[in-house]
Amino acid sequence: MGLLDYSSEININLKKKECFSLILVVLKRLIDFKLESSSESTGYIVVKTKISLFSWGENIRIQLTEINPKQTRIKIMSSPKTGILFGGALDMGKNRNNIDTIINEISKEIKTK
Repeated sequence: MGLLDYSSEININLKKKECFSLILVVLKRLIDFKLESSSESTGYIVVKTKISLFSWGENIRIQLTEINPKQTRIKIMSSPKTGILFGGALDMGKNRNNIDTIINEISKEIKTK
């Protein structure tokens, strides 16, 4: 984990497979996020963000872990695409905002189920 990496985790009362599908639905709605790769079997999702006024974009890694058959832990980590020498040192809270956005959208999607 680097200097500006930000991570958070939440537990969701859904099966891992349901949680994985829900996250893919959420990511399709978020126009600034691009799904780079995903693997349902490993529970791993990689997302990239676009260049913005405050950053060169971020890499976001999402890892799903089954806690029990009806509960899943979602760990999300966001880090700058560039290193500290190329502008990554000033993320202006972008990494934290990325994670907050994903978690908020997951929460909204769960409430609609």
